[in-house]
Amino acid sequence: MSSGLRLPVLVRGARAGWQPSDGLHVSLPGARKRDTRIPYFVRVASLGRQDAPYIAFSDPTYELIPDSTLAWFIGTQSDDLAPVVAETIEHLRQNVGADLSVVSGSSGGGFFALRLAPLLECAVILPVNAQTDTFRYSPQLTRMALDAGFNAAADHDARVRWGERFSILDSWANARPRQDVRVTYIQNANDHSHVRLHQRPFLEGIVSRGGSPFPLMTLTYNGAPGHTSPSVNQWQQFIEDAVREWHEPMGGESESPYSVVTIGEKANEFETSLADMRHAESEVLVAPGLKSTVTRSPGEGVPVVELAPAVRPGSRRRPVPTLDTKAPFYAFSDAGLSCFPEMTTTWHVGNRDGDVLSGLAVQVRELSNRNGDVRLVGRGPGGYAALHVALRMGTGTVVAFSPEMSITGHDGARSQEFVNDVFGDQSFDSDVMARLDVLRALDLFGQGDIRVIIAYNADNWWYVRNHLPSAEKFVRSLRIGTGIIVPFLSGNNDPGVEGRSKQLRAGLRHIGVSWEIELAERK
Repeated sequence: MSSGLRLPVLVRGARAGWQPSDGLHVSLPGARKRDTRIPYFVRVASLGRQDAPYIAFSDPTYELIPDSTLAWFIGTQSDDLAPVVAETIEHLRQNVGADLSVVSGSSGGGFFALRLAPLLECAVILPVNAQTDTFRYSPQLTRMALDAGFNAAADHDARVRWGERFSILDSWANARPRQDVRVTYIQNANDHSHVRLHQRPFLEGIVSRGGSPFPLMTLTYNGAPGHTSPSVNQWQQFIEDAVREWHEPMGGESESPYSVVTIGEKANEFETSLADMRHAESEVLVAPGLKSTVTRSPGEGVPVVELAPAVRPGSRRRPVPTLDTKAPFYAFSDAGLSCFPEMTTTWHVGNRDGDVLSGLAVQVRELSNRNGDVRLVGRGPGGYAALHVALRMGTGTVVAFSPEMSITGHDGARSQEFVNDVFGDQSFDSDVMARLDVLRALDLFGQGDIRVIIAYNADNWWYVRNHLPSAEKFVRSLRIGTGIIVPFLSGNNDPGVEGRSKQLRAGLRHIGVSWEIELAERK
């Protein structure tokens, strides 16, 4: 490779009793302990007890960052490891005469297994508890890889120029539809952070794009709490089931003891992508069974996304933009109001079956990836949602006017009743709690390269008492990004066009963002 990296591999041929239909087995490593020697191979002992030929890979990126515990086979600016690994696998598969390659990996190895899917022929892909976006898992480890192999590129530049290295949705974006490659996405139901941060955003992104380019099935098992791997016996059963299905696809009801969901070729009838939106008003699927009405205004430059504030009871639920900008502009309605018409807001959190905040992040992230950046705007509940979406994306500029920082801390019994009605006994789940509080979301999702302006009405004692302390703590906690609190004085929560314009100009100067914008009177 041009950067001097070497690809360590460990290969063993077939034993007597092996059949070509059993496949060539491929093992990809996940995270390692910092003091583990490299090259680092995994599952060699369990593979060695089988008759099938196998090849195990070690991540050569560790040569550049030996202190890192996970590198996702990211490689360098000049060397994308995925085509090299895929070519090696395919060459060996044909040499041994295997009908298929069986590619498995856990955690970061699962991420790279998913990356290989568009590049292989005749393969079963088995990611286990995989990451699907490296920035959402660890901005710090991703930063180590960028510093070492990408000339210390900024996060948003890396997403634009090499997005497929860091995001599975990006790596699958232009994949050729295939039937000879099948993906079984295996997930521990008790690994809550990976379900919330990786599996759901990935599947919702696939749905929003109209379906998977390959037959894609999710398989859920009840493992130990946290980011824990399945047992050796479970893993072997996963592989045997997947290989059998590759040869003989199951029809009708599955006899599997696990929860199985198949993602179809065409997953929804709504607008498939915010970035591809053609009409002035469309419906966009943001969570299972929940869609948001989006109004779009064309323009040039960095896109602006506004998330709806609270609405008056009985008023129309379509979004009404509050900004005039020369940039492309997208205004989202609150999708949850279709389920709770008596509410004035649901803070864009969705319900127990659908995380609207993650769905919004999927849509807005694609818009950001195509344009290099995105600006999120919101007032009250819209500002609350904008902060959450930026944290899930790990990038973007946010302007939040008088945002709530916690739903349950907003208006006491009423908001708590809403939480109980929506989430019930799930309301104490760590992932759900992160939907209900911005600081908890910061703890769960970590920090990305986000730039934040939070504007508060200093005359509104309720916000000052209940939300301003958390907003100040949030801004102080930003280490990678930057933020500022901008106060204003007004008899109501809206400082008006002139006041909001002054806030924006002062805040944008502070966070170093150039933005030509005009504000419109609210309608």
